[in-house]
Amino acid sequence: MATLTTEYQLLANNYVGNFGGVNAYIRLYSRYSDRDIANNRSYVIYRSALYASAEYIYSGSPTSKSISGTGISYRSDDASATYHAGETTLYELGNWVYHNNDGSMSVSASTSWNSNWGMSGSASFSADLPTIPRASTPSCNDTNIESAATINLNRLSNSFNYKLEYQTDFQTSKTTIATGLQVDSYSWALPSSWYASIPNAQSTNVTLYETTYNGSSQIGDIKTCTFKASVPATYKPTISTPTTDVDSLTADLTGSTSSIILGYTTLTIGATATIYKSSTFKKWIITTGGGITTENTTNPLQKVYNPTTASVFNLVAYDSRNYASDVKQLTPTVISYTKPSITGKLDRTYKTTNDALLTASGYYKSGKFGNNANAKENSLSIVWKWHLLGDTTWTDGGVLTDSDLTLDTENMKWSITKKSLGTKFDYKNNYEFQFTLTDKVTTPESATIPLIKGMPILSLYDDHVECNGALCLESGNEVLDYDVVDTW
Repeated sequence: MATLTTEYQLLANNYVGNFGGVNAYIRLYSRYSDRDIANNRSYVIYRSALYASAEYIYSGSPTSKSISGTGISYRSDDASATYHAGETTLYELGNWVYHNNDGSMSVSASTSWNSNWGMSGSASFSADLPTIPRASTPSCNDTNIESAATINLNRLSNSFNYKLEYQTDFQTSKTTIATGLQVDSYSWALPSSWYASIPNAQSTNVTLYETTYNGSSQIGDIKTCTFKASVPATYKPTISTPTTDVDSLTADLTGSTSSIILGYTTLTIGATATIYKSSTFKKWIITTGGGITTENTTNPLQKVYNPTTASVFNLVAYDSRNYASDVKQLTPTVISYTKPSITGKLDRTYKTTNDALLTASGYYKSGKFGNNANAKENSLSIVWKWHLLGDTTWTDGGVLTDSDLTLDTENMKWSITKKSLGTKFDYKNNYEFQFTLTDKVTTPESATIPLIKGMPILSLYDDHVECNGALCLESGNEVLDYDVVDTW
């Protein structure tokens, strides 16, 4: 079905007849010229006409015409007997047509023309009028809580007034914002109380309801729109300056609570997260420089580590809305450490002497534990004890200190060469020596080195003599050198 516009539309065109070679048609047009939105009406005009294909002058009995339509009363009149080529208007009538409550409306009309000499006809149509907007639909952009939301009322008539209501996701009924509004837009501050209603969500949906009135009478249905009200991202958690604490031994050696000795320090990281706008603390995410991530759900944070590699610690706090704080980075001062070690052997001066000579070397941490003014110097000592092979009871031997050792501080090495440990070790027996290395950090590290029994310088047999070492004259001026087990 056609819809009327402000321009005439030909809506009916019916053949009337032919007389003396002249074809005639009756036509019906319609349009609207004005719309009264406030009063829900349109001014509709109907025009009927007779169309003749050539000029014809009728001199007989008179003709008649009629018209009726939505908004106009039926009308019937005598018609002119003279019709010219083209159209001759029969009627052009108009009136206000009231629309339905929802703004819709259809109109219809009919017209006729008759003569007493056999030519007659009628035409009719039905058409829609454009719907008159009755109720306004609001619109609003997404807005942060505590900020002003601008609500566009999309007012259709200056005579209309409006009521605004809202309902959020966490509400079960509507709340009135304002009534009797006669403005194009309305500024509404979103309540701060909403924070407490969404402690675990970053936003809530807000549905606006706009009711249109003409005076006190409601016009059309209630219209709605929905926008998002958000907790500003600026209300993410914040973290206090992180703190470090170390075990008492590390603090004593380094003179600091923010320095760590790799592999030996117990490091405690502390921080406090501040949470905003009715949210609650959720968790810490702590990422080390090696990409290892751990979680912790305690606030304030007290997290214990035993670092074995140089590392940074990146701290992020999350709230119950899953907002993340900015990263706080903690970079403890790292002090490299070399655990004391030993490799070596025990010899005798001669095969039949009762002494023990230690030749050994190893690694250790040299110098101070860091650059702090209160940092202490490391030291190395070697406690040794011995027993006969097979015995279970050890006998304390003594202590070797820095002064007994050759120290290569640049390369963190130590060594000792043919250091006599005494002369009470009978060459006829096998012994075991235990050496325990201690510096200012480690639990003592021990190693066991054997002392092999010696052999007599001469072994006499029935047919030969075995020499197990170098033979010297008593004067010492002449030496008879024979390898071990050489036979005379």
